[in-house]
Amino acid sequence: MCSRDETSVSCARLRRSARPAGCSARSHPPSPLPPGELKYFLPETRLWFDHYLKGLPNGIDKRPRVELAPDPWTGRTFSYRALPARRTLSLRFGGTGTIGYREKVARTGPRLRRRLETFGPPVLRVSLASSTGWPHVVSVLSALTPQGKEIVVSAGGARTRLTRSPKRVAIRMISQATAVPRGSRLRLTIAATSTAQSPGDLLYLTGVPQSAQLAVGFARLTLPVLVKPISR
Repeated sequence: MCSRDETSVSCARLRRSARPAGCSARSHPPSPLPPGELKYFLPETRLWFDHYLKGLPNGIDKRPRVELAPDPWTGRTFSYRALPARRTLSLRFGGTGTIGYREKVARTGPRLRRRLETFGPPVLRVSLASSTGWPHVVSVLSALTPQGKEIVVSAGGARTRLTRSPKRVAIRMISQATAVPRGSRLRLTIAATSTAQSPGDLLYLTGVPQSAQLAVGFARLTLPVLVKPISR
């Protein structure tokens, strides 16, 4: 089984002889793993290993190739013969700003009119320039909910070779599924490390030289979401 935080693309590309039974929709992060979810997940994992490692004909290979569960766990899963239908949102984050090695650019979009459930890798394309050098850039996409919480949707990084002239840099973020409530606002954070978004976000920790400065311009984000969200 692939967890919710593992890439849907990896699930799809596994060979038929060794594919997972489905993709578990655990919450992100960390997964609380409620008892009801474990009672479903663990027996199915056992079936998968029994078939693909021991060769037992238990029928797990006959089930649909993709299986998703809503967040939070409800006891019901959704099965698909192939990856579920998706649509791609194109979001613009305008503005300009210059940051130092411990600073960040944070841009927040308007409130969402409907709930979303991401499924796949967001891609950020952003205009960057630096006269001092800035060896890598990190972006974190989060959602500010109406209840005042901040949910990390995805994150990514890219190596850069920048000059004074603005350059368009593409950052492919992590492929995962995340439920975003209606009325939330998507926030894009650009910096040298993921801790700029939150001190507890320890995914990207390598910084840049103290003398480094980065000019951040217009940014566009493509965000794949499920046509029919399964989480409430």
